[in-house]
Amino acid sequence: MIRSAPLLVLVLLALVGCQEAARPAALPVISPDDPASLQRAFTAAVASGATRLVIPPGTYRVPGTTARSHHLLVDGARDLTIEGTGAVLVFTARDQHGLSLRNCRNTVLRGLRLERATPTCSQGVVERLEEDGKYCVVRIDPGYPQDVDDQRWFNTFWTNVFTPDRSRWLAHYRGVTPTVMQRLAPDLVRVQMSTMPAQVPVELKPGTPLAWRGVVFDDLGARDCEDCTFDGITVAGGAGMCFHERGGGGNRWTGCSVVRAARPAGALHDPLLASTADGFHSSGATRGPLVERCSFTALDDDAIAIHGSYAMAVESSGTRLVAWRFRWEENALYGKPGDTLRFYDPRGVLAGEAVVTAVRKLEGYKPATLPDASFRVFQEPKDAVFLEFTCDRPVAATLNWLVSNPACAGSGYVIRDCVIRDCFARGILPKGDRGLIENNLVERTARGGIELLPELFHWSENDYSTAVVIRGNTLRDVNSNRQAGDLRHPGALTVFAFRAGAYVPAPGGHRDILIAGNTFEDNHGPNLMITSADGVRVEGNRFVRPLGAATGLGADKGVDPNALVWLGCSGVSFAGNRIEQPGAALQRTVAVGLGAAKPASAADGFIAVR
Repeated sequence: MIRSAPLLVLVLLALVGCQEAARPAALPVISPDDPASLQRAFTAAVASGATRLVIPPGTYRVPGTTARSHHLLVDGARDLTIEGTGAVLVFTARDQHGLSLRNCRNTVLRGLRLERATPTCSQGVVERLEEDGKYCVVRIDPGYPQDVDDQRWFNTFWTNVFTPDRSRWLAHYRGVTPTVMQRLAPDLVRVQMSTMPAQVPVELKPGTPLAWRGVVFDDLGARDCEDCTFDGITVAGGAGMCFHERGGGGNRWTGCSVVRAARPAGALHDPLLASTADGFHSSGATRGPLVERCSFTALDDDAIAIHGSYAMAVESSGTRLVAWRFRWEENALYGKPGDTLRFYDPRGVLAGEAVVTAVRKLEGYKPATLPDASFRVFQEPKDAVFLEFTCDRPVAATLNWLVSNPACAGSGYVIRDCVIRDCFARGILPKGDRGLIENNLVERTARGGIELLPELFHWSENDYSTAVVIRGNTLRDVNSNRQAGDLRHPGALTVFAFRAGAYVPAPGGHRDILIAGNTFEDNHGPNLMITSADGVRVEGNRFVRPLGAATGLGADKGVDPNALVWLGCSGVSFAGNRIEQPGAALQRTVAVGLGAAKPASAADGFIAVR
């Protein structure tokens, strides 16, 4: 036994050495005094396979980079939890995304607050009008960007108009570019108003507060990430797509928020805007996101948007289809064997479906002609990718037919228990199948509180919705934007499609939609608009103080602005809905158009309660 002791010691020493080798290397120390330590720690954590990284509390002024388009990158993380509660990341470059995650799996990011060193929006007040309103002179508020005529930072003059006390959004005025501006002094610009839409029903006068957006970047981006969790992240004063996932799927966004930034140094007023564009934006996800207990305030665009994108049919022969996509879009091949493609004719009507059996890129292919000019994103072939699909059945799609793959549109999404206030476009705008929109509060939005629609012509974002449940939500005082236009439609909650200046006739493409147990409060104009759909059930909803004032919104498109519900299709049924304290402008409960027949259930599907 004594002679064998040295061997035993050697074995024990070898085991200790193995344990030391298996122990993860120490990660770089992270300190607010060294903001570059964040990137070093992210890179080291991924490389070492670490499962936990803690960012100490404090304020980190993160510099921009010269080699990347973002301040910080987490690339390829697996099973990593990044704990950032109490940490504030201040992004100092005006021309870069904030924090980007790329190709991550089962990664958790928690507790961070993301800010921008320079306000992303500017604001001011109308000082005077000149030449009978042809020009508007605007005094920029102290503390906000004065370089509003610099197209690097403000490439449009999309200004929001507010009440004199700055408490309520009123309308948009939109100029094409800052070239409509003339600088009169460092904080004074003159804007040529003749370029603005004439139908804006709000009169500008001296003292009217205005706020306008800057260029759009992501604050927190997730590219091709799967099964990741983003918990308790706050974006204060966002640069555009505050939370932006592209591709990937199955991600969870819980307890996240977009809020106004703190009042800048030297400013006399708080910010009027919290972001230059969307709160949460998901595009091309193969499995829809969970967006739960999130809140969005004062956005200059949609609060929650989930969608894919169309391909354009170019030609077909038998089971062969050639379709047009773009290099920069997610899911480059757009479909894999087993996916079901949907085909929409030039009117936007669902014309058939087929299952993909094979797909490949076509090198050197050039289309003989371009699509109709209304499909504006398909007018420039230089960034095009042309794909050849083989389908399980003959496809009759030709140019000006759109092709959709619902497997790349965020299908299976859940939007639950969120709060949306004072957003200047739509509240919830999802376009995937098998969605659940439940127990959300949406109030004071400029456009519809909840919209289901395919954007067939403008951005060409897909798709129509199938098997979607909308229940238990409260939509209060929404759709206050009274402008006419192809992208502006009546309805607190809308299910529709619009193409070539008209609503798409039935059957359209929406199918199997349940609208149940929702509360509509203080909404003027039609509370529900449903077109281009089949199999929509409207059950057990409360309409409280509807149509308290006449608006006329929708009359330009043939919609009855004095009806509680307007239908452009016949496949809708009603049961157990209540109308409480109806307003003076309510003249009809259900009105129909587009040749649709009023459903029999419209007579007994509503109970009026005074």
